Amino acid sequence: MKMKISMSYVVSIAAALLAMPVFHLHAQSARTLAIEGRRPLAKAADTLQRTFGMLITYEDPNYLCDSDYDDMTAPDKKGGGARALFPKVGRLEVQYGLVLGWLSSI
Repeated sequence: MKMKISMSYVVSIAAALLAMPVFHLHAQSARTLAIEGRRPLAKAADTLQRTFGMLITYEDPNYLCDSDYDDMTAPDKKGGGARALFPKVGRLEVQYGLVLGWLSSI
């Protein structure tokens, strides 16, 4: 399923990636984190936090247009009142490298 991503989502991901240290990726140390779901950035942060035992924070993007979310409001409730809006399913894939000892210096 191809997903249309809003600019705010792309900016949020880019900012998170730019904040990470950059290492030259060698075949032995290259790892790929691939997450799919309604909030892939949240799942990625949780996975990295559990893997490395360090606090990782993130911020969900603003969902500004109809293509950013699925309207799951019951048909009999549409047209008035609150709506049930959920982020569309998306995929986040990031390749990163590990440098031995870099965690011990933090």
